[in-house]
Amino acid sequence: MNLENILLFKGLGKKQIEKMLSVATTKEIPAGEIIIQEGERGSSLYILEKGTVDILKSIMLKMGDYIVKDKMRKLARLEAEMGVFFGEMAFIGEDERSATVKAVTDCTLSVIHREDFEKLAEGDCELGYVVIKNIAETLSHRLKQANEDVAKLTTALSLALSRKQK
Repeated sequence: MNLENILLFKGLGKKQIEKMLSVATTKEIPAGEIIIQEGERGSSLYILEKGTVDILKSIMLKMGDYIVKDKMRKLARLEAEMGVFFGEMAFIGEDERSATVKAVTDCTLSVIHREDFEKLAEGDCELGYVVIKNIAETLSHRLKQANEDVAKLTTALSLALSRKQK
């Protein structure tokens, strides 16, 4: 994979990419294994170098104090050829993981821990700025897609309810 095609590295020079990779560890994940579990705490970002993963979200219904956890819904399928990364929300915040990530095929990941990135960014502010900007652009794109999905679902629900009332 051409490292310049990874969205996280967009706008970085070759030496800056090498700096980022110097703080990364490589992890081999077999097909079927959970990489990130929704609800767990984390602080690492994952770059998908090889393979395919599914992003899954629990579907829950809260009725008073009772929670019905139905099943997992696939939000997205990411492939290494797309130049993607995931885990960015816990990487820049200290939140719980918002979704589960499961390996569909055998995967190779580069893992960057928040603390290592912060040290690196302190020594190279331009690198830090560009990486955080790339994460923000990715989050913005994903939020826009989620908003479109909510609008479609709301429209479908409204249509279904209006047909039922007739």
